[in-house]
Amino acid sequence: MRKMGRLLFSDAHLHLNPVGGVGARGVVDRLVREGFWFVGLVGLPPYHYGFNTPTLDSFEKALDILVTQARLLRERGIKVKVLAGFHPAEVDAYNKQGLGLEEVYSLAERVLKLIELKVKEGVIDGVGEVGRQHYGTSYGRISVSEAVMIKALELARDLGAVVHLHLDQSGWATCHLVDMLIGLVKIDRSKVLVHHANAATAQACIQRGLPVSVPVKQDLDRVIGFGGEVLVESDFIDDNQRPGVSAYPWEIAKVVNSLIASGRISEETAYRVMVDNVVKFYGVEPP
Repeated sequence: MRKMGRLLFSDAHLHLNPVGGVGARGVVDRLVREGFWFVGLVGLPPYHYGFNTPTLDSFEKALDILVTQARLLRERGIKVKVLAGFHPAEVDAYNKQGLGLEEVYSLAERVLKLIELKVKEGVIDGVGEVGRQHYGTSYGRISVSEAVMIKALELARDLGAVVHLHLDQSGWATCHLVDMLIGLVKIDRSKVLVHHANAATAQACIQRGLPVSVPVKQDLDRVIGFGGEVLVESDFIDDNQRPGVSAYPWEIAKVVNSLIASGRISEETAYRVMVDNVVKFYGVEPP
């Protein structure tokens, strides 16, 4: 896991917000200093950037911010893959704002068409995050979120792009559903990442040959021990009102270094997770 004497680290799923948080400029120096070679940069809902009207224009503005954040990281030598989606929390938010559920789904369809265009143009690289709520909400909102997820899986299939799924963490039940959806949609399972997976869900997904991204604050060495295609994420939200939620990206370096120092994982295992699995899932050139 060393390059020229340095340990190398990656963050498979994080967000950056230069409006409500610190943005790329606030994290890039430390990422470089800690030895991060790769970041999976995932867009936030437009209202996180202050675009509160649920329109396609708001999403276009949010995408512009996302792409700019990626550029700032790349300028410092960090490899970046960029994803944009329609988060299940957006279904709730826009419905609460007064949009009917059919209107919310129609907006999501237009957003996915925009994402399709941007992937084809090479502006972004994948779809995410999409999925369903992991908290209490209405049945109708869950149904819309699941319909958006299916549409997004179809889009990712057609584009040959990766997709990040935001789901409840219910172990076997969650992964069995994803496995069935993959079969019905006929998407390459190696492109479908179950994001923010807890240990039980990660184990069930790995048994089905699914890539998983595990929060750094989980029992990381235990999940890595399951084998399979495990990536590690901070899921950094970059919100000054909630600093460090759900983790800072450099906590990945701290935890991995600690696991190596204590002998709980080897450097070779860390390299597989921090580099090899990232290269395999994202199709990025290795460092």
